[in-house]
Amino acid sequence: MNSAIKIHEEVIKNANTDSNIRSISEFKIGLLGRQGDIYIHGVKNGQEFSLSFPDQNISVNVDDFNIPSTNTQLVSGSTKGSRHVVAGNVKIFRAFNDNPLISCLLEVKDKATITHPSHAHFQLPSGKYMITQQRDYAVEELKAVRD
Repeated sequence: MNSAIKIHEEVIKNANTDSNIRSISEFKIGLLGRQGDIYIHGVKNGQEFSLSFPDQNISVNVDDFNIPSTNTQLVSGSTKGSRHVVAGNVKIFRAFNDNPLISCLLEVKDKATITHPSHAHFQLPSGKYMITQQRDYAVEELKAVRD
C-alpha cells in the first residue's frame, strides 16, 4: 500500500499546472481528485467503494451504478449557476442509492472535463470515476455540503 506522501507526489508529478485546468495524465485506481465540494475517485469494475467517517462507514459496489443518466450536472448546487457539470466523451451512471454523499459513476472513453464557475476545470483521462461530496458536519444527519 502506498503512503499518502507517495500518492501525493505521484499526483503532483502527473498534474497539469495551468491554473484554469487541473488534469492528471494517468488517474490510477485509488487516486483522489477534488473540485470544490466534490471528490473524484479512480475506481474499477466490481470494486467495493467505501467512505469512512467517525460515526459510520458507507460502502457501495461500483457495478450497482448501472442506470444511464443524461443529466450532466454531477451534484446539486446551492446557488443558481453553481454547478459541477461534466462534458466530453463520457457516460454517466446513477444507482438506487439513498446516500447523499455518493453521487454517480463516470465512464470516460477518451477525455472529459468537469466544469464549475467558481473552481478550476478538472480534466479526466479515460477511466472510471466515482463522484462523491464533502460531508457537512454542521448538522447531525448525513448530509452533503453544497457550494
